[in-house]
Amino acid sequence: MLRVFEAFSGVGSQCMALRNLNEKYKIVATCDTDEFATLAYYHTHANGKKTKKKYNDKQKKEFIISRGIGNKHKISKMNPEMLDSLFNAVDVCNNLGDITKIDVKDVPDHDLFTYSFPCQDISSVGTQKGLDIGSGTRSSLLWECRKIIENKKPKYLLLENVKNLTTGKNKQNFNDWLKYLEKQGYTNYWKIFDAKNYGIPQRRPRVIVVSKYGK
Repeated sequence: MLRVFEAFSGVGSQCMALRNLNEKYKIVATCDTDEFATLAYYHTHANGKKTKKKYNDKQKKEFIISRGIGNKHKISKMNPEMLDSLFNAVDVCNNLGDITKIDVKDVPDHDLFTYSFPCQDISSVGTQKGLDIGSGTRSSLLWECRKIIENKKPKYLLLENVKNLTTGKNKQNFNDWLKYLEKQGYTNYWKIFDAKNYGIPQRRPRVIVVSKYGK
């Protein structure tokens, strides 16, 4: 059974792929700050499972806000029905929330770590602000993954992002990231794939990096 932690999980497309391949896997944790993505992930992957926590509305709000999920003001004003749905989704899918706030002691052991970080600052149609360490861009959240990789040493790592990650001013950061993984004991394999070559009527080039711990 492959234990999976999906960071920047969105709707869980990587676990969708595992499901479509009939792989045996278990989602042990997710990580996303968007409340609607959190709900979508739950409805896609949790099979209607319900939380066992008996929290009142105040405790539910504090739980969600403490993980940096959604807008604090919006969560505090959320109606009971919506609050109950979001709390259930966060707890059942073990959404650890804001990756900058994650304590590695709260991260379960896992075999596969997926970390397809935000592309807005490196995409050709994005802000072009880059992903330098300490830059504060959304794409620089990649570097927050180091604490998880260093402390948990998952057997496999999976990254998907825009082709621009491998070119231009982003190329040095991409190469630095691969070198960092090698120093951690990983062997990296990467390639650019285009959706048009896989039955999708759209040109959508993406780089996919698979890293395996050891040789």
